[in-house]
Amino acid sequence: MESAAKTDSNAPIIVDVDLGNRSYQIYIGSGLLDQPHLLQQHVHGKRVLVVTNSTVAPLYLDKVVRREEQRESVEIEGRFDGDSGCVFKSLPPRLAIPQFLEEMRVL
Repeated sequence: MESAAKTDSNAPIIVDVDLGNRSYQIYIGSGLLDQPHLLQQHVHGKRVLVVTNSTVAPLYLDKVVRREEQRESVEIEGRFDGDSGCVFKSLPPRLAIPQFLEEMRVL
């Protein structure tokens, strides 16, 4: 675990989850959605699918989508609202994402 900066009160704590080629980072802190560069540094393509669930979506989805749609280099292809069961990483919602992408003709 590492801290982005000790002097900045808005700096998140960053936890690196090392899973080889499936590694990712978890950002912990307040006001993270007001720091768009934190998300944008992980968006490498031009087409984006936002994956969320019924717990998180009402709180944050609109703000994330609005911010990303303002970037000319990114197009939001769709929004996948999975079950709240996604919180527990249950298999059926994860399998539903490729089907959703295929139906949207993204894959």
